[in-house]
Amino acid sequence: MNRQSTNFLDIKECLERIDQVVSFSSSVLGSSTASHLKLIHQTRPDLRMFVGLAEPQTNSTQLEYLNGYLRIALADHLTPDQDTVPNRLVRLAGGLSHLSIPDFAKGLIRVTALFGADHAIQMLTGWVANKPIRYWQHIVLDGLSVEQTLEVNPALRAMNLPASSDQLSRHIPHLLRGFLHGEAVFMNRAKLLVEHEFSITAKDGSLDEAKHTCLGIPDFAIEEFCQCLALASNQYVSWLAIWYELDVWDVFGGHGSGMSHRDSSNNGPSVLSPDQLTHACNLFALSRPSGPSGKRLNIAIARWLNSKRQRATLVDQWIDLRIGLEALYLTDASGEARFRVSTHGAWYLGKDFSSRNHYQRTLRDAYDLASRAVHLGEVNPTEANRKLLSEAQDLCRAAILKRLRDNEEPKWNELILGGE
Repeated sequence: MNRQSTNFLDIKECLERIDQVVSFSSSVLGSSTASHLKLIHQTRPDLRMFVGLAEPQTNSTQLEYLNGYLRIALADHLTPDQDTVPNRLVRLAGGLSHLSIPDFAKGLIRVTALFGADHAIQMLTGWVANKPIRYWQHIVLDGLSVEQTLEVNPALRAMNLPASSDQLSRHIPHLLRGFLHGEAVFMNRAKLLVEHEFSITAKDGSLDEAKHTCLGIPDFAIEEFCQCLALASNQYVSWLAIWYELDVWDVFGGHGSGMSHRDSSNNGPSVLSPDQLTHACNLFALSRPSGPSGKRLNIAIARWLNSKRQRATLVDQWIDLRIGLEALYLTDASGEARFRVSTHGAWYLGKDFSSRNHYQRTLRDAYDLASRAVHLGEVNPTEANRKLLSEAQDLCRAAILKRLRDNEEPKWNELILGGE
């Protein structure tokens, strides 16, 4: 048995002795035994942050032994002239940039109480070896619900949040539920769970470059994926709240787990089907063009999405839609915009004379009404105008989907002259 393995054995035995007598104190959870803390962690995910802040109360001599063993195990990672190690979790979940050895020891004591000493040693050896940390990203979606849990692969799935407050409290972190949003905004919303892997090298008291790897979808980005969900479902989709679940690392340091939130659009959730989720994943996998063409396509997608917001006024919806159509069909500022938008759109989407004729009229009328919104700031909220908005939004979406598949911008003059 080598010296390092002997050191880990000493640490394990020390943790097991401490676990027999330790208790925990918390301003939120009160005083807890190890078994009670474990019960809270298992049954109240929303309180896990406070479990990670619970202060171990135990024999000071045993703590000193543990601190000494850890200084040996973490010798290559100690900050020069300081009794600290770089915090590998800081760029993922916030907190202090360096952890003191006593704080590191307290984290291992909490882990031992919840998962056992073997798990704590596994964490420690992984930290020493700079092994990647796996975590789940939770994303509450605005505009969608699901009827049942949908799983694209083991690292990407969608579930529905409960429709009652007593059940919801166990699914949303305390801070998000209690201070940043009312509970009602989360009810019956779809939540995406995406697994990631995070690695960062720590040595000689410093942190090197961090690397995130999404295990469900390569190069996952939430804003772009929400756009793909919107295109696949033909609904406004955004996100309401995002947080990380770091599993055992959540209770190691008590960090806030990277919480983000934004206001709701007030779009009621529409049901996302399994086929639509698969379609969104396929759309996300398509490469978008670069340069000016890619920029115009991104503008078209963003403006089409904005035009679907229920919170937006009818005028704003029409203005956003006009900008989206112009981004799709006008590659420069010359010429008669109304004619070119309607003609380019008709030729791009139409399969025969009848469909092209219909699409041209629809896009021409839509452009006229959108111009009124831009120049006069008003659109009559009639049923006919709302129907025209919906038809024009559908044509805009169809063109975006076609552009994503084609991966290039048409040469408009060649297209309307019958070129391939």
